[in-house]
Amino acid sequence: MLLACVSGFLLLMALVKGLGVLIGSEPIAALIGAAPFALAAILLTLWGLRKMDLRR
Repeated sequence: MLLACVSGFLLLMALVKGLGVLIGSEPIAALIGAAPFALAAILLTLWGLRKMDLRR
């Protein structure tokens, strides 16, 4: 399991570095790479808050 997590992280880092080379800006590439994770965190937070609503 740890190997899969480390491999996924290294793959993400390689993709961000490659995208940074193509775009010419590594910070913008990092924002693009982080955007799906930020969106997933927001959606899961909203879903969890809706599930915990006591008024339903």
